[in-house]
Amino acid sequence: MTKLDEAENHPLTVWARRLEHFRRMRLEIGVGEPIAITELEPEGNFLWMLEIDRWRSALDLMGGTAALTCALANHFDEVTYLDTRAPMTAYARRRLDADGVRNVILGDGDPTSLPYDDASFDFVAAHDVLDALLSARERSAPRPLLKAVLTECRRVLRPGGGLYLRAANSRHFGILEASTSVAMRPQAPNDPSSRAAVSPRWLNESLQGAGFRDVRLYYVEPSREWPTALIPATPTAVRVYESRGHFVSLLGRVRRSIARAGFHTRLYSALVALAYL
Repeated sequence: MTKLDEAENHPLTVWARRLEHFRRMRLEIGVGEPIAITELEPEGNFLWMLEIDRWRSALDLMGGTAALTCALANHFDEVTYLDTRAPMTAYARRRLDADGVRNVILGDGDPTSLPYDDASFDFVAAHDVLDALLSARERSAPRPLLKAVLTECRRVLRPGGGLYLRAANSRHFGILEASTSVAMRPQAPNDPSSRAAVSPRWLNESLQGAGFRDVRLYYVEPSREWPTALIPATPTAVRVYESRGHFVSLLGRVRRSIARAGFHTRLYSALVALAYL
């Protein structure tokens, strides 16, 4: 094999071609918002942590570009994709066809009143679902909206099933970004992406209030756009994580001091919850 052939088949080269293909699809279909997809597509990298007994059926709420849907389809017998935005659903259909994914059903319905029977799924993914819903319902209050979604997630899950949820962390200090490669985008107060943030405490209490008996919270590092690590949302885990030797800058020392002082909720921009029945 020649060096040129090796370069053409290099994983990053293949991903770059896929990214360009998906971007062209987005423009053709008219999806106006950015595609949440990176060179390595980290969506689904939490699945190794998932503790459920059955992997038969999964529901991807407000599945958007279907990046997570494709990851789920590699592990579950059947995946249902649901999104209220027609351009996103059209994009997802073309992406699934392009990837040759055959075990996904494209659904239609309201995440706050799901058109499925009780105990229909082994797993539900709510990947930035609050952001997506607020972009479609500009005048909605975020917390009641998310509580309604959590109640429906609890209803359609089978006993022993699990929920994955990702959301922005409202307790985060924006100045404390760990990586300079992550763009700091100013957000207006009425921007759905800024209103879609919740605190770790509120999220934990809301999940338990919805009926989830086992709730595990994690911080996402360095950002939702580039989720390279999940850190348990406990003071001890954060102190260990922030003691890494490569944080030698002034910002790194500030972050370590904040972690040691117990203000771990301030350090990370996004939250992940794994919750079980």
